[in-house]
Amino acid sequence: MAQYIVEIAAPRNRNVRFGPTLERLRGRWSHTVTGGRSVHESLSRLHMVAPEIPGIYLSLDTKIREAKRYDPLRETEEGRRLWVQIEEVCDLYHEYFGRRKPWDTAVYPNMHANDMKTWLFEMRKLVDAGLARPVSGSDPLPDLDKIRQLPGGRMTNFWTNQFIKPEDRLADVVPLRGAPQEVTSSA
Repeated sequence: MAQYIVEIAAPRNRNVRFGPTLERLRGRWSHTVTGGRSVHESLSRLHMVAPEIPGIYLSLDTKIREAKRYDPLRETEEGRRLWVQIEEVCDLYHEYFGRRKPWDTAVYPNMHANDMKTWLFEMRKLVDAGLARPVSGSDPLPDLDKIRQLPGGRMTNFWTNQFIKPEDRLADVVPLRGAPQEVTSSA
């Protein structure tokens, strides 16, 4: 049993959609991605205050069967200190940044094996695609083949809640050639 934690950290300061929660999560923002260029005074001010802003964290604890989506700007002491500085810039240029606040924490307790497998699979895909990175102190994420061997199904379509189970194979659903088929009469 392990605890896996990843930070959304896409290239080019992008946000990322996470299927299991159907949310667009804030990615890590880095001054180095912009190359120090800024077209608006507000961004220049933000560069000085916070050259790096952490992305949203996704956590999965398989021992207590719980997942969590949280914002380090709210949950860590260092993040709260950073947010105070960021908030001053956001308030000063509210027409540019809007009224932003750190994300509330969302906890998903008592997860079923299907849900844990789905979260783990999606976290691994984000890391493999370069859209997230493991947080220091986290257990290493298993590779996709090991995740596929875990018990339970995995959600494949987050809009319709379709699951893929290990026993779902094309060969299992296509009738064998010459196999008797059920015929219904219309009489």
